Amino acid sequence: MDESPIVSEASPNTCSTHTQPSPSSITDKERSTARNNKRKRGPQNSRNPTEKKEQVKRRNRVAASKCRQKKREKVNDLKKQSSSLKVENSSLHNEYERLRKEIGQVKSDLMHHTECNDSNINQWISNEAKTYVDKLVQKEERQRMGSLSSSNGTVEDVENAQAGLPFGMPSMPSRGNRLG
Repeated sequence: MDESPIVSEASPNTCSTHTQPSPSSITDKERSTARNNKRKRGPQNSRNPTEKKEQVKRRNRVAASKCRQKKREKVNDLKKQSSSLKVENSSLHNEYERLRKEIGQVKSDLMHHTECNDSNINQWISNEAKTYVDKLVQKEERQRMGSLSSSNGTVEDVENAQAGLPFGMPSMPSRGNRLG
């Protein structure tokens, strides 16, 4: 009997070498048996269908249980993270408020030094006053524009408001709109 080495893969990372009879000496019956043996996965093929279903159900129960446990752990981790972030947010908010009060106190202290005639202090007061007035003007403009867009005014009313004229006051007619 002529034997030649055949290399087969037992797993993706390992190879084993074993000897088998040469293909010319194998009968059709032996080939068929060899094929059937390769298809079988062990003793589970000898079980009846209900045992197979029960085994599949058991595996599924175990997998579902593991999945639920992982989900519970993930939810608990997220709750802990949420709690710690809330504490950090509260701490940062408190620090923000403390710093705002400190800035207000420093500005108040600077305002008490207006009589010192220090050029830096006078420049800062001048800039603060200008910034304050600019903010008031911008706020007033936003409120006025907001009331214009929310009212049922005409295009002419909006144009008049932008030109600084009060509502209901007719603007000067343009050349194309002259009467007479």
